[in-house]
Amino acid sequence: MIVTSKFRAFYIAKYVLIYSLMLAFSIGAFFSTLKNKENSPFLVVTLVFSAVVIVTSLEFLNLSKLTINSDGIKNYSIFFKKTTFISYSEIENLNSERMRIKSKGGYINDGYTRATINLKTGSTLIISQDCYENYEELITAFFQYYKS
Repeated sequence: MIVTSKFRAFYIAKYVLIYSLMLAFSIGAFFSTLKNKENSPFLVVTLVFSAVVIVTSLEFLNLSKLTINSDGIKNYSIFFKKTTFISYSEIENLNSERMRIKSKGGYINDGYTRATINLKTGSTLIISQDCYENYEELITAFFQYYKS
């Protein structure tokens, strides 16, 4: 059985929307700073939002398409067009945790499950229910082939 990951449309739309709004705000703040050179708070806001845009875009650029089969996990980076293969013998363990967003009034949402595959090399691979539409299918296939 070969299982290929499917992205949640909302996950990609969320990053595109956030990135677009932050980029538009950063450009607006930058041009406002150019017009009014004495107004230094806009310069600080511009720098902070520019940093946030860069960090957000780096996380978005790490999107990977996963293929799980009997030999291991193929991790294909969509933006960098790079494929890495992880053999099951390279995997040290898998940790699963529930991610929930909390505010002062309590939890905002039901959360999602995130599986972290720790490799013997020290690197990790994260499979998130927030990112992949077929998360349960991916994890089931992983445990079908993985023997710790």
